[in-house]
Amino acid sequence: MAEAQPPAQLRTQNSEPIAEEYFVPNWLASRWTDTPDEPISPALREAQAAAELYRAYDDLATASLGSYRLFAPEARERVLALQKQINECLLAGFVAQGEAPGIAGYLASEWHAALFLLRMQHTMYHAHSHLAFRGQADAHWKLTPSVFRQSASEATLSRKRVQKFCELFVAVLKHMGFSADEHTALAAAQHYGLPTPLLDFTTDPMVAVYFALRGKTNDPEALPNVWFHHIPNLLEAGARIIVPPACVPRLHLQRGLFIDYGQSRAAQLDKLSFQIRFLPSLKEPFEVFWLGEILPLEQESLWLNELLATAISEANEVGALPRQVERVVQMIETERRLSIENEALWNLDGWIAQSYHFFYQTCITVQDNGQHSILLTEVAKALLRDNPVVVPLLTQAIKNAEQTHAAQADLQMARLLEAYMNENKLG
Repeated sequence: MAEAQPPAQLRTQNSEPIAEEYFVPNWLASRWTDTPDEPISPALREAQAAAELYRAYDDLATASLGSYRLFAPEARERVLALQKQINECLLAGFVAQGEAPGIAGYLASEWHAALFLLRMQHTMYHAHSHLAFRGQADAHWKLTPSVFRQSASEATLSRKRVQKFCELFVAVLKHMGFSADEHTALAAAQHYGLPTPLLDFTTDPMVAVYFALRGKTNDPEALPNVWFHHIPNLLEAGARIIVPPACVPRLHLQRGLFIDYGQSRAAQLDKLSFQIRFLPSLKEPFEVFWLGEILPLEQESLWLNELLATAISEANEVGALPRQVERVVQMIETERRLSIENEALWNLDGWIAQSYHFFYQTCITVQDNGQHSILLTEVAKALLRDNPVVVPLLTQAIKNAEQTHAAQADLQMARLLEAYMNENKLG
């Protein structure tokens, strides 16, 4: 039997579109597993079963590439066996099909949702494509940036606060010897809760499920969900992806990125937006594991909290920027003395590494044998066009990879990007 093709909205360049009635789970299930020889155990619908399988999958991984787990060649048989178990767990965990286009289905728990998204990410990655995910507490909420959900008076106040935050952010970074632009500052403002035209996404599906569970809603019967976009098609529709600023460490732990729908066509975006919904079990505490460790996804930054407080309380103060910058810089210096990690945050090498590895999450894939990297050139082109602040960092990262004994994957990526940037006269 011929292998099923992905839905038209998730097709890769070498795939042909098919009828829209094909839902994502049907396509993935047909790729992942044959019909089981024996009935699937009802126990696989329990959250505990899905949680144990996720932890076992994470334990087998030996390294990471962007948001993707890598496994040693000698573990191949164990990985395949575990994937078969995961597939059966997902078949048991789908409790209902989506009732409308774009709703992929309903899963029995947050752990089933995480496993489904993890397998989907893995499948699309090996088809040489990438996805972006966003978790929300209420499945009925649209993908509407917060600034467009405000009244006129609220929006006016928000604009002043965001403007002050961005001015401060750029000035502080300049004082510390780093570059920033309006988009970088806007991304930081969005991440710290100020209303902007951006929406937070992540390339890690586990992070999206985590924040879907921790969101707040006034509806006690609301179901959490995770939205996901196919990045190449999203960019083709006219949206922009904003690279997270390197000086916000938890953004990189969360593998965050920001989407500006801008001039993209709403009708087209509807066709590019998928979601899954799930029934929160709350029986198994949900944490994001990465190579055996729990990620501290919500760690605070004192200087960014100070910058936010200043933007909110002193938004109308004209001519106060030097004093405000000095206050925030003093906070940064205090943080730098507290730990090696905070000191490293203001090291150029750290900024270079953050920008470099962001490209692994969005526009680099690797063949199964690990011997050949593939650059998604249209995605790279869009990222470099919309984030000029990362171009010099990326240029230095390429030089560093060539001059040191970098890992093979890093060298492959450096050569791909170097050829692309030279061809397009960047850097």
